[in-house]
Order: sequence, then C-alpha cells, then structure tokens
Amino acid sequence: MVQQKLSWKFPKNNFVLLRLELIFLIIIAAIVFVFSYYDFDQRWFLAILFTVIFISIYFLISAIVQRIRLIRETYTITPTHIEIHRQHRFGSKKHKVHFKDIKHHKLDKTFLGGYVLTHGGKKHSLYFNSRKEVERFESFLKRHKK
Repeated sequence: MVQQKLSWKFPKNNFVLLRLELIFLIIIAAIVFVFSYYDFDQRWFLAILFTVIFISIYFLISAIVQRIRLIRETYTITPTHIEIHRQHRFGSKKHKVHFKDIKHHKLDKTFLGGYVLTHGGKKHSLYFNSRKEVERFESFLKRHKK
C-alpha cells in the first residue's frame, strides 16, 4: 500500500539542541577548556569549572530563547504538494509548494535538515527530528515528484 500523506512536527517536545548547534558547542567548549587550562597555570579543576560554567550559560540562554520564540513547524506532504506551516510567538506563515514547481532539493541526514528550491528561486527550509523522518520524506518525494 502506497502512503498517501506524510506529516511531522518540528521540534518535538523533547528538543534541546540541533545537531549542528551541538557540534559547535563542543568545539567552543573545547576552546574554552584549552584557553582556561593554560591561562590558570595548567590547573585542571579551574579549566573544567569554567567550561561547565560556559556550557551552563549556553543552555540557559538557549532555553530562554526557545521559550520566547516558541517556534513550531508542521510539515504535511501529499502526492501533489508540500505544506509548510511555521508558527512562532509573533505570528505564523503557511507555504504551499507543488511538486511540479520544485527545481532542486537537498537533504542532510547527518544534521537533519534540508531545503527545496522552486523554479521561481524561492528556497524553503526543512527541519527533521530524526534520520528516519528524512529518509521517509526523501522516499516519498522520489515516488511522487515528476
């Protein structure tokens, strides 16, 4: 049986950080650790303490920004088009992209994102919660795009 409709919401309720954001956080935390380690005469405890403080401040600011913006995206894919409904605290937008208008699409299974580019030059970003969602969307798109 062929699936006639595919939908998902981003982010899920247990969302903390994007994968790309997590990688940059790890890199910056390592830099903070190295600089504080050498700045405090190679004392491990102080370097770890300042790295933990940095990560804590980052998570606090991230949580505050997520609470303020309250971003929610809902994607619904039918055999003829993609509907994107973006909601945030200050408003919402709905986009409808027909498969015949899609010129190019790119999906990243590592960082769980992607986009579709229309013939009019408009780019629509896509966000996923899991690799499984990316793969389901990709197979659906390949089946129904003509």
